[in-house]
Amino acid sequence: MKTILVSGASGIVGYGILKSLKNKGYRLIGTTIYSESAANCFSDVFELAPKTTDANYIDWLIDTIQKNQIDMIIPGIEDDMILWNQKRDLLSKFTYPLLNTSELIELCSDKWQFYKKLSENQSPYRIDTTLTQDFEELKARFCIPFLLKPRRGFASKGIIKVENQEIFEIHKDRIGSILMAQPIIGDSEHEYTVSAFFDKDSQLCAYQQLRRKLSQTGFTEIAETVNLENIETTLMDLAKIFRPIGPTNFQFRQDINGLKLLEINPRISSSTSIRTAFGYNEALMAIQYFLEQQKQTKTKLKSGQAIRYVEDYILFDKQREEKIMFKWNKKGLIFSPNGKYNWMYNYAQIPFPVDFGDFLRVYFATREKYDGKMVRAFGGFVDLNKNNLQEIIRISDSPLVELGGVGEFDEFGSMPCSVVKNNNEYYLYYVGWTRCSSVPYDWEIGLAKSQDGAHFQRIGKGPLLGPTVDEPYLNSTPIVYNFDGVWHMFYHTGKQWLKKGEKLESQYVIKHATSKDGITWNRNNKQVLPLSVANECQTSPSVIKIGDKYHMFFCYRQGLDFREDRDKSYRIGYAYSYDLENWTRDDSQAGIDVSEEGWDSQMIEYPHITKINDKYVMFYCGNHFGQGGFGYAELENIKE
Repeated sequence: MKTILVSGASGIVGYGILKSLKNKGYRLIGTTIYSESAANCFSDVFELAPKTTDANYIDWLIDTIQKNQIDMIIPGIEDDMILWNQKRDLLSKFTYPLLNTSELIELCSDKWQFYKKLSENQSPYRIDTTLTQDFEELKARFCIPFLLKPRRGFASKGIIKVENQEIFEIHKDRIGSILMAQPIIGDSEHEYTVSAFFDKDSQLCAYQQLRRKLSQTGFTEIAETVNLENIETTLMDLAKIFRPIGPTNFQFRQDINGLKLLEINPRISSSTSIRTAFGYNEALMAIQYFLEQQKQTKTKLKSGQAIRYVEDYILFDKQREEKIMFKWNKKGLIFSPNGKYNWMYNYAQIPFPVDFGDFLRVYFATREKYDGKMVRAFGGFVDLNKNNLQEIIRISDSPLVELGGVGEFDEFGSMPCSVVKNNNEYYLYYVGWTRCSSVPYDWEIGLAKSQDGAHFQRIGKGPLLGPTVDEPYLNSTPIVYNFDGVWHMFYHTGKQWLKKGEKLESQYVIKHATSKDGITWNRNNKQVLPLSVANECQTSPSVIKIGDKYHMFFCYRQGLDFREDRDKSYRIGYAYSYDLENWTRDDSQAGIDVSEEGWDSQMIEYPHITKINDKYVMFYCGNHFGQGGFGYAELENIKE
């Protein structure tokens, strides 16, 4: 699924683009400087933007592109188009900016230079224009009334109708630097907006024509489809002069001498939602052509009239509350090893619950007592009373699975991550630890089987999922589910090693694989979630299905300084999906965060959710990556 960012999402162009792309199979990111707007109504994800003039705007934009893995950015306001054009080379390193040619954008930003270009080419579509400040000359040349138009800017804004010398004298000194003079061409009944799409060679692919009436703000208010005589020839003639690419909007008026070109807007039209209704979807065409390499051609369009009106977007108090989908009530710490055994000395990480009918078994990863040289990891479990999760019935007295032999992928550790019952067997998906020389460790994914869910045997000496060309190291934290007969594994894999001083830290992200039997897996090598913080690490995804929607809770942190800095440590994030392939991230919906004090006040991580006695329960770890054990929280009522 492609991800598309549209700026100015609260404005007529921005939300028009979003409306045109809604339900077209793309993930839509809307941005605006306004915290309260209707942008949320049309976007999958809303991002509050700084002003385009802000010194940090481009840095923010690049961060947003990287965080959301955006494939294309589309400007919804002119200021963005102009700045993006200036920063085109930089932005193109991170995404595809939907921009016309630099030459056309610069030319259209100054109507005087635009007129000169038409004049140089002796275009019959040019409108006589001058910068003279002589009223009598203008009166003789254009007759009264005539127009003073801003040299810069788009849409019909700031135009002054000069009906006498008194009005002229007020604005005279601005002619040349700010204003220019033109005659009035035709009348408002013969004003047309034509949107055309050009390929990379400036060849005309498709177009759509509207007769329009303008609102007081300069945008189309009423429009009806028309078929202008020789319009295709006109567009091709102008294309030879201006060499446009992609969506390009032409504004014409018609008089007794034919069509005259008012201006070119080198972007998607402000009438784009109207055009889409008639079958001409220029935003969709741009994505198909530039991202998906689909040739664009003329198609049969509908005809009719469009009238714009104000529509209310109502969000009732109840709906506002429901926007925060989840709220978890913390119930406290359940279990801490506290030196129970030498092999279970501290840590109870990645708590994964499995319902055994009479009790709930929670598997976890633990560590032996540190001997000053190295420490190994093992797997254990605790059995809990389903009616009172604070009551521990049993603690495992031996590791779930033996460590591997010398040189094997799990020689130094075996961390259980998830257990799935398959017929009469339990499948334990775990992480094997390997010690390394150039880096501190490596992880790979293993599988062990059991008849009783307490004692497991490895299926072999090698990993189930090991290194590949695309995933060379740090394959870990396999969380496995069987949804509707298909096995799904969400796991993390390494992106890079980060170095600060003499210390190396790993960065990893969540990926997805599927299987028919839980043993042979197909990896798609796609990062499941966008990044949201610097060098983000993502792990331990827990997925539940409520209705027809899948909900994922996972943990994330920054890549460096996360051990010392509370604000860079693990937090629990949230995403949702309808197909387990395409996820929309919105961490604000997670409904759980660090406490003000206590065992989970510095960090919160490794969430795993199950349903017990008609309640959703989240098991999770706290400070020091679960060194002190794990606790749980209960979800408040939610409609399924």
